[in-house]
Amino acid sequence: MEKIYNLGQKILKEIYKMKKIISKKQNSGIVLVTTLLIMTLLTALAAFFIGSVLSEFKISASNRGGTIGFYVAESGVEEAIYKVKNDSNFRTNFLNGTLNSSNGSFSRNPYLIAGSSYSVVVTSIAPGEAQIISTGKYTSGGITAQRIVNTKIIKGVNPNPPWGNTMFGSDEVEISGSKVNIAGGDLFANEDIEIEAFSNVNATNNVYSNKDIKVGGNCVLTVGGEKRAQNYPPAPDPITMPQIDFDSSNPNSWLNQATAVYTDKQFSDLLTNNPNLTLSGIIYVKGSVSVGKGQSLTINGLLVADSDVEVGQNSSGMATLTVNKPANGNPSGVLTKGKIKIKKNASDVYINGLVYANDEFKASDTNSQLTIIGGIISRKVQFTNISTKTAQITYDNERVSQILNQENSASPTVQVEHWEENY
Repeated sequence: MEKIYNLGQKILKEIYKMKKIISKKQNSGIVLVTTLLIMTLLTALAAFFIGSVLSEFKISASNRGGTIGFYVAESGVEEAIYKVKNDSNFRTNFLNGTLNSSNGSFSRNPYLIAGSSYSVVVTSIAPGEAQIISTGKYTSGGITAQRIVNTKIIKGVNPNPPWGNTMFGSDEVEISGSKVNIAGGDLFANEDIEIEAFSNVNATNNVYSNKDIKVGGNCVLTVGGEKRAQNYPPAPDPITMPQIDFDSSNPNSWLNQATAVYTDKQFSDLLTNNPNLTLSGIIYVKGSVSVGKGQSLTINGLLVADSDVEVGQNSSGMATLTVNKPANGNPSGVLTKGKIKIKKNASDVYINGLVYANDEFKASDTNSQLTIIGGIISRKVQFTNISTKTAQITYDNERVSQILNQENSASPTVQVEHWEENY
């Protein structure tokens, strides 16, 4: 638009000059030539203006179409993952490594809105490993925008023999301003292990990092076994985070095994009406769990959530979480697709079972006692400002392996390993 303005200013100046010439020379020939010249300039200006407007329109339409095309392509990926999990033919070919363009292709045209479509090809790389290429298109006003989403999926294979890690970070483990005892198994991180800000960490077994083990000044790391990392060679090989079947159609998924299932609102109302709540069995919450405002939650068994589990978050009173091992020996612990947060207003937290957070486990700014008998598995593990009392994390093979081995070998649980967008 700035170019159009500048061009218009130049044309107006030329017109003004020609007007002066005409006023001095009342010559009809000059008037005719000048008029034709002015009309030509005005026509060029109009054509330029229209061209710019059309160009802006095309760019806007292309951006909108590209956004729609991307989300359409993402929908194709989600359908492919659904087929791998729930379609018997797809699942079998995925597990056998025989998906190709003939048996792994599908498309939808139109998809949801007019002008949108996607086509998907799922190709096996190896048994239990495949590449998904989804092409999304959106056509409007004769303009077609295209986006391609390229995703790699693998089947989550859980360990056998037993796990053996008391604390595991698929990415990093960070301990800052805290006292932590890690007993019975190893401390392992695929990224850095960072101990800083006057922390005192005692690990009775091994401490392993695929990157570096960093111990800051005024910090203590006591290791009962061996210490291996890139700065304490040789570094161990990375370990894939074990996958848990939360809610697939498999009979062994935790949703299908649940004793009771709640929405997050139903569970919140239940805690509000029963501030000292005790539940037994496998409790599945389709959403988040927040314990606070003087509430005390006791689970005799397993608490499973689709989203974050928070204790003492933004609470005006102390919050307590207790998870007990059932007398019948059934699974126990806290499992979530999201984050586990133990915050300032958490009272003593006791968990006899596996603590599993697909995103992050974070205990911070609390003076209460934190005791976990089982182990911690999370993408990222973080302890911050827990110095008044020592957090005690102890490995229990029975509690851990009972959950990690819950899915049978044919389970189609998959993990998205790679996701990228192309034009």
